[in-house]
Amino acid sequence: MKVKPPLVSLMKNILLFSLLIIPTIGKSAFHLWDIAEIYSSDDGSVQFIELVCDVNNQQFLSGHDLFADSDGNVVTFTFPSNSGSPTADKRLLIATASFASLPGAVTPDFTLPDNFFNPTATAIQINFGPNSHIVNFSGSDVPSDGMSSIDDNLVSAVNSPTNFAGDTGSIFVEPDFIFASGFEAD
Repeated sequence: MKVKPPLVSLMKNILLFSLLIIPTIGKSAFHLWDIAEIYSSDDGSVQFIELVCDVNNQQFLSGHDLFADSDGNVVTFTFPSNSGSPTADKRLLIATASFASLPGAVTPDFTLPDNFFNPTATAIQINFGPNSHIVNFSGSDVPSDGMSSIDDNLVSAVNSPTNFAGDTGSIFVEPDFIFASGFEAD
């Protein structure tokens, strides 16, 4: 019977442990958040994007970017901090400051700049970058009734922004109406 030297046995155990733990570490990040709901007022001052996550260990958002491309005009939002944890079955609300001041609004988890995307653009794309969830739509897909939002399949429904704490609200922004004669209503 041949006896293995203790150093060889130790090295094999370290290698085995490394192979098991490294894939787990690599999965802990931010890239498994999906875009669940998008809302904009007619003028773009009130907007929110709600993300949803089905798994844990996706709280490492700090320093990562969310992009909005409106007809080639790219606006970047960089997450200033991580989300809470655990992230499984959680939602994350990113909204403009104008959103936060409305009746029915819940406290956003992060604040976007007003007009993060142009709601009248022909081609709009919102994403986290390569290999992430991407939603492509046009300004005509964005509901203009002041109370509806779209989901990632561009299906319209009454808005229901939900933050990480699980608080849900609903907002209404009076739409800008333009009459055929060219005069705006008050």
